[in-house]
Amino acid sequence: MRQKLIYGLVSTLFLSAGIATPVFADETTDLLVKQVQELQRTVQDLKQELKSVKSTPSKGAESTAQDAVDGGEKTATVDDVNGLRTDLENFKYQYSREREYNTAQTARPLNLSGFVQVRAQTDSQKNGNNLTPQSVNNNNRHSSFNNGSAALQFSGNLFKDYEDGKNLSYLLRLAANPSTPAGVNALGNNSTINLQFANLSYNFRPTLNPEDSRLAVTVGQQLVPFGLESAATDELKPTINTAQLAAQTPNIDIGALVRGEVNVRYDYGYSYRAPDLVYYAGVFNGAGLNNSDNNSQKNYFGRLVYTVPAEYNSWLRQLAVGVSGLKGKSSVATTNNSAFATGTQDRVGFDVYYNHDPLGVTYEYVKSWDDRIYGTALSSRREVQGEDHVLTAYYNIGQQFLFNQSALGTPSVATGRFDDWWPKSWQVFARYDHYDPDIDNVTKSLAAASRLYEQNITTLGVNAFFAQTTKFQLNLNHYDRTQPGANNDNQLLAQFQYSF
Repeated sequence: MRQKLIYGLVSTLFLSAGIATPVFADETTDLLVKQVQELQRTVQDLKQELKSVKSTPSKGAESTAQDAVDGGEKTATVDDVNGLRTDLENFKYQYSREREYNTAQTARPLNLSGFVQVRAQTDSQKNGNNLTPQSVNNNNRHSSFNNGSAALQFSGNLFKDYEDGKNLSYLLRLAANPSTPAGVNALGNNSTINLQFANLSYNFRPTLNPEDSRLAVTVGQQLVPFGLESAATDELKPTINTAQLAAQTPNIDIGALVRGEVNVRYDYGYSYRAPDLVYYAGVFNGAGLNNSDNNSQKNYFGRLVYTVPAEYNSWLRQLAVGVSGLKGKSSVATTNNSAFATGTQDRVGFDVYYNHDPLGVTYEYVKSWDDRIYGTALSSRREVQGEDHVLTAYYNIGQQFLFNQSALGTPSVATGRFDDWWPKSWQVFARYDHYDPDIDNVTKSLAAASRLYEQNITTLGVNAFFAQTTKFQLNLNHYDRTQPGANNDNQLLAQFQYSF
């Protein structure tokens, strides 16, 4: 009776579990008892687990999924969350402190740049040109270490147009030229730092697409791009000294300048951008650097640059022709400063530019008309005409020249590598500068001290480029003078220039 009862119970359990009931004809009673006990324990464990699940609060789908990802790890405690908050607060404090103490902060985005030049020279004639009067500062001097120019520049955007690139930008530049005896203190040293550039620029047309023509206006103290010599930046000038007439004509003035382009050509493979025509139009004081207008007239400036349309690989690439004109007035005074008058200050120029690496050739012609007074009366005023011819040829050796100098003064990247990756490169050049300040011999009848004399300068040089912003220059200058009593001079001039 007992065995039948056990058999019936086991069969009932198997049937409730959906399992076929086995035949126990040859099974012993002990084996059946063990199986029933194991089944009872399994059922009991299932009941306890079901009871535990029902007593646990339900979780959202996200928490359940996260638990599955975390492998069933426990949730964060209150202490864990408070510790994370503490770490975040410490990080915020440390970041703010380091930014406040170690980072220069401005109200608007700022770009900081500049350059420094150091020089050394030796001359075959004492005091460089043997015309400078003997003094305590030049006592039969044949050689000297000098400072060239130094500049610190700040630039950035006052308003940045993210949709079209019609940005409003600013430029502020401080510069000093200690070698120029403009302001000498009691110790005989020139320690003047001048405000060189201070202007605002606005783009009337979009600038985001390099194929679009641009139109911009610049207001304030700025560079007047008359010809090649005046418009070239210090990084792109092959020679140390500036051309003679360009050095005597102020190329920085206060006023407004409009610059526009026509039919831009852009090569995406080389990032080469060249407008067919660039035009400039401006009005300035005409008094030069950091000076208010000294008369009631303004100087009017215009320039056109035509670049021959050509593909990047064409031998005509970067062949440009430019013409410049300046119609102006300047105040002139008698020799004793007892009377003043408004005189002519006109310039016209023509230039040809060709830069196809490794060869480059430039030619520039400038003619000037200036009123000068050579006496104590205004009646002694005379108009003096001068002209300057400057021919420069250079050859590049090496691959340092990633930036191709363009007639517009805007460089273009030729290769997509960092400039310091390239090995050192060299540039050899020759220049001839013929300057006649009085082509009509107007001053021929004046005393020797008041006359203007012709002078020719021949320069042979080499430039060593260590990086895009660092170069060493060595120039051998030969001065051929026509002034009576002035001997010709050979000058060896070295300069190291670094920019940042």
